[in-house]
Amino acid sequence: MDILQEILEAGLAIPLEESSQPGYILSGSGFGWYYSDSKKTMVRVARGSECIVFEKDPLNKTKFIVQVGNDLLSISEDDLIEIGWN
Repeated sequence: MDILQEILEAGLAIPLEESSQPGYILSGSGFGWYYSDSKKTMVRVARGSECIVFEKDPLNKTKFIVQVGNDLLSISEDDLIEIGWN
């Protein structure tokens, strides 16, 4: 029982990472076409999909590098909706 208690207390003491960020989804409904740098082509993606925002696109400052599923895409800031830390 003491071991379990120690594990629980240790788990509760873990601070949030400073690099944590809110969740995002792609705005709209239906499908959108976005450029995949790794595939060098446009990729069809379902809008409303959860995504991870990394950084500004170095080639286009109005877009972000975003991971949706297994694809890294260049997506306009207007197409991203912040949903918070859900």
